[in-house]
Amino acid sequence: NYISYENSVSSLLSGELAPSVINNLKQQDMLPKSNEDLKARAQTIAGQKQVSAVRIDVVNQSEPNAQGLIPIEVQGVIAVHSAEGFEGPRPFRFQFLVGQNAQSKLPVVAAFQEVRAGGF
Repeated sequence: NYISYENSVSSLLSGELAPSVINNLKQQDMLPKSNEDLKARAQTIAGQKQVSAVRIDVVNQSEPNAQGLIPIEVQGVIAVHSAEGFEGPRPFRFQFLVGQNAQSKLPVVAAFQEVRAGGF
């Protein structure tokens, strides 16, 4: 949402996502490609007073794979409200592979994909 967008994106870019995931999400235009892009997006959603409502319906965690990464699938619904109107609700289904940051020992998303058919 417009109140926390910059801080949320900064957290993602500062260790919550593996570099390969960051690059992939930037290519898909799901993350800003530069600091200028981040500021422009933040200004746009602030001007629109855009907020998102997310409902998580299903979280499935599997056993670690051969690389020690934990597969997690998340399903739910998102709706976006702004001064310009309402969009949604739209279902989503994501799969993550979660590992551990070697330096900080905190969890890190090592792989991410939106599931349309198939999966990891």
